[in-house]
Amino acid sequence: PNSITPKVLRVKPLFWIGQIYFSLYLWQQPFTLVLFKNNKTFEGVAMTILMSFICGTIAFFLIERSGLKLSNKVKYAKKE
Repeated sequence: PNSITPKVLRVKPLFWIGQIYFSLYLWQQPFTLVLFKNNKTFEGVAMTILMSFICGTIAFFLIERSGLKLSNKVKYAKKE
């Protein structure tokens, strides 16, 4: 009940990462294969992380979030 874990996970940056986690995971795969494989420097790692976050965020808002809204509409339409 008094665990620190829920408090830590409510920190806005961590909460945001938790929301986009699946998209982030999917997008880091190609960037890791292409960018990091060919450039194992700090810049390569930074670019991999940056591009993964950018694409993961865009994918979350354009695809995942839209899909979740649509699934909720369909779910509630079936109940009526």
